[in-house]
Amino acid sequence: MELLSPAGDHESAIGALNAGADAVYLGAQLFSARASAKNLSVDELRDAISYAHLLGRKIYLTTNILMYNSELTDLFEIMDPLYESGLDACIIQDLGVLRAFRMRYPELGLHASTQMAVMTAYGSKWLMDRGVSRVVPARELSLAEIKEIKKTGVEVECFIHGAMCYAYSGKCLMSSIAGGRSGNRGRCAGPCRQKYKTENSDYAYYLSMKDMCSATYIDKLIDAGIDSFKIEGRLKSPEYSAGVTAVYRRIIDEYVKTGKLRITEDDRRCLDELYIRSDRQEGYYFKHNGREMVSVKSPAYVKTPDELKDRIRNKYLTGKKKIPLEGTLKVKRGEELELSLRVMENLPGAVSVESGNGAAVTVKGSIVQQATGTPVSDEMLSDKIKMTGDTDFVIDKFSILNDGESFVPVGVLKKLRRQALDELTVVVTKNRVREIHSDAVTVGRGDEKGERKVSSVKVKNSRDFTVAVRTKEQLKAALKSSLPTGVTIRNFELLSDDTFIEPELKKAAGKTDKKLYLALPEIIRQKDAEKIKRKTEELQASGLFAGVYCDGVDALAIASEYFDKSLIRGDIHLYAYNDISASVIDENCAAYTAGVELNSKKLVHLSDKGTPELVLYGRLPLMYSSNCIYKTVDKCDKKAGICIIKDEKGRKFPMVPIHDFCYNILFNCVPVSLHNSWAKIKDGSIAGNYRLEFTVEDMDRTVEILSMFEMLVNGESIDADRIYGRDGFTAGHFSRGAD
Repeated sequence: MELLSPAGDHESAIGALNAGADAVYLGAQLFSARASAKNLSVDELRDAISYAHLLGRKIYLTTNILMYNSELTDLFEIMDPLYESGLDACIIQDLGVLRAFRMRYPELGLHASTQMAVMTAYGSKWLMDRGVSRVVPARELSLAEIKEIKKTGVEVECFIHGAMCYAYSGKCLMSSIAGGRSGNRGRCAGPCRQKYKTENSDYAYYLSMKDMCSATYIDKLIDAGIDSFKIEGRLKSPEYSAGVTAVYRRIIDEYVKTGKLRITEDDRRCLDELYIRSDRQEGYYFKHNGREMVSVKSPAYVKTPDELKDRIRNKYLTGKKKIPLEGTLKVKRGEELELSLRVMENLPGAVSVESGNGAAVTVKGSIVQQATGTPVSDEMLSDKIKMTGDTDFVIDKFSILNDGESFVPVGVLKKLRRQALDELTVVVTKNRVREIHSDAVTVGRGDEKGERKVSSVKVKNSRDFTVAVRTKEQLKAALKSSLPTGVTIRNFELLSDDTFIEPELKKAAGKTDKKLYLALPEIIRQKDAEKIKRKTEELQASGLFAGVYCDGVDALAIASEYFDKSLIRGDIHLYAYNDISASVIDENCAAYTAGVELNSKKLVHLSDKGTPELVLYGRLPLMYSSNCIYKTVDKCDKKAGICIIKDEKGRKFPMVPIHDFCYNILFNCVPVSLHNSWAKIKDGSIAGNYRLEFTVEDMDRTVEILSMFEMLVNGESIDADRIYGRDGFTAGHFSRGAD
């Protein structure tokens, strides 16, 4: 298995490698999901790749954000030299970037980021078919679920240490909607680390997860066959990266060697004091959720003792280590000058070199001449050959076979040394030229802002109005309204109620010309996948549904088994932020949801790629969480309804429990409503399909909103101020966009 460590800068990368990381993941100064980290320049990245490869290790680049068209060309400019330098893999969230990299860089490893929120073997297999070799599944999965994903043959990378999000990664819009800083763009402001209260509790940190420390489970994780153990922390210090790596390196190596898990007091102290929150928990591997996983009292970090930082710095953060070599120089008159270099077995205290031990080269120079004066001395030969300078090598053991009657010019010795070290570098790193398929994918920049002119876009405006509902009351209101052409049922719990399907839904389907759509659960865990598959097959066979909505690759993989592409629609979290990702989704879906983080200009830019559907109204889902607010505050009886949580500004956020599959949805405090922009939207330049989302509205409110949009579409005047009243609304990112 691999120990994978974080690096937020060049020093952290070198320190983690010195401490024993098998691989390091890091970001460039652009296009990384930790935009606030210092990150590395291209030159620093190339240096880190070179050093890692000399040690037999790997470097992974984090390109795990959603990309705009205008950024893809710049991304390639960063990637090209790194690929040529031997970059081992990229960690990816964007489906467009995944396709572009697969085509442009055929030998690059492609790893699906945890931001893709992959939770099942079905989603993993779907990604494998598109070039992914490794999946970083959602951190919320149990070890049993991870084992099922492993059976697909994909490599699995799992977190073992560090900070945890309250939400399923990649399905969180809270920072984006609340403050304009998108977690999907690497700029999360951490609103889950703030205080909130419920109707029955005081303010506390109910959404702040304790940091993970899974050292006590390492034996079970190794035995389960996990391929890579990932330490979180690219925003943390070099001391953290090196120190935590060293602890897990020792624990893993000892277990592999002896079959016994041993965690020393020094190990515990390091893990307890190195930039970690004051409370810790062991992750979701053997528990589903609970109050003990949340830092209710405080999300603060403990102070790391200076003594511990100094000890780590002196041991691992003193720069790149020299790789020890054994050399032999043969100097014999009338024969070719000959230098042999071999990587030595690791010396005590030296950094380990996995692939280089025993690697050797022999190079030959010009014919050695008879000395006309004093023959060359062993001392001079040794001095010039061992002068390795700022290279990555040091000749620790050196022998000379000198006949004592020859002369060798200094320049010849230096040239021979350089040639030997260069050839040895190639042998150890296994570096070779990799071809970039630069013509395999093209991205047009459009105008200077990377966006097309509105006048150049031609979109089929079908005026397909879909209304999405979660309750029986909302469904009845939608079916009676003349506005929608289709109604989407989001609540799988309703669809599990036979008394609702028989006869309510069938009667509704028979009496209306509206199409009914099925929305698969937004969270599909491996533990629930078979249940959801059986229900999906049953509902598809019923003939009630004209299509299905999919909110991620897991849902898309399952839906594709039962529905034709023409009946599949991409939901909010099946992201299309650039031409290529929109094309990927268009190849698998009849329509997709226009990105709720995109402004109108970017929406126009994408609108001729497939069939976008724009959300005109609805409380946007800020996050989906495996953790349970009811269990955190008190207890969950599996029957509780909507919970209102309030932030310190007094804003009220509804949290809806999905009891069938045990997750929670936190909705925004106010709905998005684009009624003021309808004049700009209705010409079809932004989207051809439209959607209204109902979440916590009662029957009367649902009827009122439906009537307002029906009047708007019919060109009648509306009184939105009266309808929204004191609660208000937001236009979301339609005008401003997300950072």
